[in-house]
Amino acid sequence: MLASGTFVSLERIMSRQVRRTGKKAVVNRRRNKISTRMMYFRLLIVFGAIVLLCALLVVRIVLLDQNKGESYERQVLQQQSYMNNPIPAKR
Repeated sequence: MLASGTFVSLERIMSRQVRRTGKKAVVNRRRNKISTRMMYFRLLIVFGAIVLLCALLVVRIVLLDQNKGESYERQVLQQQSYMNNPIPAKR
């Protein structure tokens, strides 16, 4: 409905869509199906990329542990304090 109170015809709306997009006007239901499929495939690609990156991170951590695990363990043990000082509880 326009400001003057007249109804806009379907043909006029479709012609606006054609002018705006430069393509042949498509029924909304079909366009929504196509965009939903595209979004599903994009989501699948993004999810696959994230899973692949996580898998690569796990492989990298395992390889670091196998190759340099002992030297890292020695560094950690050297930095630890071997003194066992109990902390008195305050009540």
